[in-house]
Amino acid sequence: MRFLAKNGHGCARFTGTITGANWSSELYRLADWLANLPKPCGIMAYADICAKRIYDACHIARLHGSVFST
Repeated sequence: MRFLAKNGHGCARFTGTITGANWSSELYRLADWLANLPKPCGIMAYADICAKRIYDACHIARLHGSVFST
């Protein structure tokens, strides 16, 4: 994050829980957070399951134009 700030870029961080038993209660909150990010943006996930849940939240938020790569 310091590298981004040093080069004039911001960094947003989702602070909810996207793993575990309570995931379904956070899905719509994640979708809303994604929908309100400035576009274009990049998203990093620390695990495959997190990336899948981000993908699902993008679908809920109707962010269909998104491009996903690994």
